[in-house]
Amino acid sequence: METMTYSSATTLETEHLTWLKHLTFYKAQLQVMESEISDFVKSKPPKLLMPKVEQFQNQFIRQREVIDELRHKVKAHENEIERMTNFALEYLRDRVTREHIVIKAEYKRFLELFLTLEQDFHDFIA
Repeated sequence: METMTYSSATTLETEHLTWLKHLTFYKAQLQVMESEISDFVKSKPPKLLMPKVEQFQNQFIRQREVIDELRHKVKAHENEIERMTNFALEYLRDRVTREHIVIKAEYKRFLELFLTLEQDFHDFIA
């Protein structure tokens, strides 16, 4: 597991605000890809491609769920950062820092999977 120390709540807040903006962007990207696959289906592709279309549709649904779950974790983490700021307790700072590291790892994994999905999808559509 990654180890790091955060000197202030500002660093944590800045990073998590960036994650929220990126998650909003990726959710919008899902909408674009869903629109593209809908247009693809309307073009009446060969039936043998339909299982792959369905697979992408299922992956889009799952990625939307992951985005929502991650967004919820980040928002809850924001509350913990606020508590940490209000109550300068070392155990709280340590817990918030550990939670932040876990969420950061989850975000990085989401990003890797999302970018792979996006690339695979665009290769399929092309």
